[in-house]
Amino acid sequence: MKALFVILFILPAILFSQNLVINSDFETKSGCPNTGGQFVLAEEWFSPNVGTPDYFNDCSPSLEYGAEFNCKGGQIPHSGHGYMGMLSED
Repeated sequence: MKALFVILFILPAILFSQNLVINSDFETKSGCPNTGGQFVLAEEWFSPNVGTPDYFNDCSPSLEYGAEFNCKGGQIPHSGHGYMGMLSED
C-alpha cells in the first residue's frame, strides 16, 4: 500500500516535464499578419485541413490583425505578442 502511495503521489511531484510544442507562444514569426488566414507566418505551424486560422500579432501594420484590438474583438496574449484565432459557426 505504501508503494502505491509513493508511485501515485510522491513520484510525480519530483519528476520534470517538458514542452514538446514548438513555438507554442507564436513569437517566432517570418512576418507580421496584415490579412486573415496568414497562420503560416507563425513558424512551425500549419493547418491540418482546409481551415485557415487567423494569426494576430502586435507587430501587424493593420489594426484589423493586431493582438489587443482587432476585427474579431481582440484579446491580450497569454504571453508575448501573438496568438491564433478561429471563427466557429454553428
